[in-house]
Amino acid sequence: MNILRFLKKIYGKKIYFQIVFIIFLAFGTAAAQFAAAQHLGDVIDAVEKGYETVVYQFLVISVSTVLYILGTAAFTFWGGKMTAAFSRSVQTIIGMKLCSAQYSAMEQMDEGSLIALITKDIDSIRNWLGLLIKFGFLPVCLGLVPVCLFRWCNWRFALFALFLIPLNAAPSVFFARKLFPYHDREKKAYSKVLSHFAESLRFVMLIKAFGLEQLFSQKHREELNKYWKTRKKRMFLEKLTEEYGRCYGHVSRILLLLLSAYFIYRGDMTLGRLTSVILCTEFVGEGLKIVGSIPLCLPAAKTGVSRIQKLLELSDEAVMPNGIVMQNEIALQNKIALQTNGLQTDTLRSIALRTDELPIYEVRKLSFSYGDTIVLHDINFCVHEGEKIAVVGLSGCGKTTLFKLLSGLYMPEKNQIYFRGMDLAALSPEYVRSHITVTTQEVFLFQATFEDNIKVAKSGGSKTEIMSACQSAQLGAFIQNLPDGYDTEMNTTIQSVSNGQMQRINLARAFLRNTGIFVLDEPTSALDPDTAGAIWNNLFANCADKTLLVILHDLEEVYRFHKVLVLDNGKIAAFGTHTELIQNCGLYRKLYEEKMADRKKGGSVK
Repeated sequence: MNILRFLKKIYGKKIYFQIVFIIFLAFGTAAAQFAAAQHLGDVIDAVEKGYETVVYQFLVISVSTVLYILGTAAFTFWGGKMTAAFSRSVQTIIGMKLCSAQYSAMEQMDEGSLIALITKDIDSIRNWLGLLIKFGFLPVCLGLVPVCLFRWCNWRFALFALFLIPLNAAPSVFFARKLFPYHDREKKAYSKVLSHFAESLRFVMLIKAFGLEQLFSQKHREELNKYWKTRKKRMFLEKLTEEYGRCYGHVSRILLLLLSAYFIYRGDMTLGRLTSVILCTEFVGEGLKIVGSIPLCLPAAKTGVSRIQKLLELSDEAVMPNGIVMQNEIALQNKIALQTNGLQTDTLRSIALRTDELPIYEVRKLSFSYGDTIVLHDINFCVHEGEKIAVVGLSGCGKTTLFKLLSGLYMPEKNQIYFRGMDLAALSPEYVRSHITVTTQEVFLFQATFEDNIKVAKSGGSKTEIMSACQSAQLGAFIQNLPDGYDTEMNTTIQSVSNGQMQRINLARAFLRNTGIFVLDEPTSALDPDTAGAIWNNLFANCADKTLLVILHDLEEVYRFHKVLVLDNGKIAAFGTHTELIQNCGLYRKLYEEKMADRKKGGSVK
């Protein structure tokens, strides 16, 4: 069973010990209960026959009762410990997986599914685990109960009592099969509801600004209706199963009592034995409840396990051992030394800019697609150390996809991108990103201070470095005017942070990280021209000897770059200097002229 394999993955080999221990506790607890039931029957029979001395029986009953209470308490404690450890372990594993999985895979998952996974799915499995722990009583029912029944009663009564058990199990199996698809559909509907809630919260300003309240409310009602429609069907089957089990339990007890009365009337059973049987059948009833609970818990648990396993099966990003990283670094340095032996620093830089010997990036016949949709096709270019490259093109031409490939967020096929002389596909993303400073269009802010939000780019960054980075990003004055300056909690001011300020926080992180390679996706698209111009000045001053690749939105800044890469429908339309492209590339000339016309009209003011 998939669930049992999943539990083994969570608990390891300890799961076998825990199962054996649970069954041992169940047998011990049941033996104590049966001993008490037997001797209570003996006491009743002794009193009926006129015996006055029943001290021994009362002593056994007392000891058995104490052992039963202790066993039940231990059982409950152990079960609670197992379920708590399960929740903690699964949540830890999921958290680690979310951090280690490939970005391209995680990008396809929506928030609602993830929230449902770490809440409802885990709860479903935990409920089933609680049922599994109670299953320790089932072998007891199938083992001790028949022995006791055949010992205390005649064989006809024992067989009839045991015959009642499969009559309860058969409908349970039937309902279990019916419930599986309903649980899956309910989980999917619930994920959509959570996703819509998350969207409404994330885009509340947009909803208010465009008057979309009615539209979002209607969509919310539709998603809730779909969810509750599916849920009602599932709950109907569950309640039907519950009511069947409850009615069956009552009918079973009545039939057993009637049969017992018949055997007492015939003299085949004493009143004391009847009392023992009644107490024993209560334990049988506990087993029947467990059997009846299977269709209520198992389908939801299997659905939850399936969803969690799909997450855990996502490919992890490769992790390169430190030894290999060091070997690559040494090999690269040796390669540089051999090719540039005896030359001065300025000469080395000029050689790097003029030749294809040691490119930072070498892209060879790069292609990339999302499913059947081709986004990039036959891309070829080189970026050398110290070069400043701008990437431009119409929306949807593949600029952001190229950015994600170059920054290690997406992994290319083998022999398509070479990073510092090494195949990018053979390197760990962690190694690649350690050499790159990246900014994305989407800015992520944490519930922490402004300083901590910027410091994420460089954990060892000093306060002086953080303040300098903020000054370079034109953010220093804004932070200093906050109530607690850099120590102001972001959760108290996040609503007052504009898109432009958020983008400057992103840029401050880039200035703080300050690696040898900068890969930036439209870093000033949300800024006014004056602020953007000041940041560009600071950026180029900071990156004078560094490599800079920028997806460029503000084409008025394109003159700063050594070369411009023009993308058109996933292909390179042109690659050269600004002057060359103005003369030879119609698409680039059109983009540039339109941008300059917008600037003159004030259309680029943000």
